Amino acid sequence: MTTHDGRPGDEHPDDRPKDSPEEAPPRRRPEGEDPTGEDPTGEDPARRLSFEDLLAAIDETPSDSESTTVQSSEADTVDRPRVDEAAGNRPDRDIFGRTPKNSPDWSHRRGEPRVFVLLWTIYLMFCAAAMFARSGGMVAFDPVAFRPSARMGLLMMMVGVGLLWPLMRLSQAMPREGGVRATLKDAGIIIVTGHALILPQLWLARWDGQVVLALSALFVLWTLLTGAVIACTQGPPTAEEGGDPRSGNRAVGVLCCLALVLSGGLVALADAGREPGADAIASRPARMLSPMTAIYEIARDRPWTGRAAMIGPAHRASLGATALAAAGAWGVALVACRRRRNET
Repeated sequence: MTTHDGRPGDEHPDDRPKDSPEEAPPRRRPEGEDPTGEDPTGEDPARRLSFEDLLAAIDETPSDSESTTVQSSEADTVDRPRVDEAAGNRPDRDIFGRTPKNSPDWSHRRGEPRVFVLLWTIYLMFCAAAMFARSGGMVAFDPVAFRPSARMGLLMMMVGVGLLWPLMRLSQAMPREGGVRATLKDAGIIIVTGHALILPQLWLARWDGQVVLALSALFVLWTLLTGAVIACTQGPPTAEEGGDPRSGNRAVGVLCCLALVLSGGLVALADAGREPGADAIASRPARMLSPMTAIYEIARDRPWTGRAAMIGPAHRASLGATALAAAGAWGVALVACRRRRNET
C-alpha cells in the first residue's frame, strides 16, 4: 500500500483481508529467560503444574496420619469381633485368679457392703482422731487424764451404731438378698472394726479387763439389737430391682431405733437428778438402758473401790437383759421376713 504521495506506507488495519488472522502482540521476555525458549531445568513446560493444580493435588492426597487412622479403623473393624468374642469367653477373675462359682462375673462383689466398709472405717478414724485430739494438750501421757477422752470416743462410736447406721441403711434401696443377710454382713463389719477402739483401752485408759470386756459386750449387743430393727424393716429377699417395694415401714424402723436410743437416755437423765443412796454408789442400772449412757456407767471412775472402774452385778444383769432383747428382736425379724416372703 502507498501513501497519497506514492511512497510505500503501512497497511491500514481496515485494509487487511478479513480471513487473515490477527497477529498477537509480542510477549515481553522476563529477565533471565533463555532467548532460545528452552527451559533451563530441562523439564517439558507442558508437564509443569500450576500452583492451583499443586494445591488441589495436595488436598486430594491423604496424609500419613489419616491413612494410619483409616487403616487402624479398618483393622479394628475386622479384629474387634474377634476381641469381643475372646473377651466374652474369658472368665472374670479376681486378684487371686479365681473365678466365681454361682455367678457369671464378680459384679456382686463390687458394690455393697464395700462402700459401707469404707464409710464406717472413715467414721472410726474420725472418732479416734477426736479422742486423741481432746487429750492432745497433755505434756506427758497420763491414763487418768485420757479416760474422759476414751469415754467420748466410745460414745461417738455408739452414736454411729444406734443412729447413723439405721439412718443410712433405711434411706437406701432395699437389698435384693433380704434384710437379714445384708444386716448380718453390716453387723459383722461394725463389730470387728469397732474393737479397734475398744481393746486398746486396756493400755490407754488402764481399765481392768472386766471393764473392757463389758464395753465389748455392750457394743456387740446394741449392734445386734439395732441390726434386728433394720433387718425387720428391710424385709425378705426379692428379685425385683431395689428390693421390696413395700418401703412404707422405713419411717417406723427409724423411729424404733431412735426410741431404743433416746428412751433409755431420758430415763437415765431422770435418774441422774436423784440423790444416790448408799446402795447406788457402785452402779446405776437406769443408765444401762441406753448405749450412750451405758458407756459412762461402765467406764465411770470409782476411786473408792481402788480401781479405775469396776463391773458390778447390776451391770451384768443389764447386759444379760440386753442380750435377751437382742435375741428376741432377731427372732421377730426372722419370723416377719419369712411371713412376708410367703405372702409374696
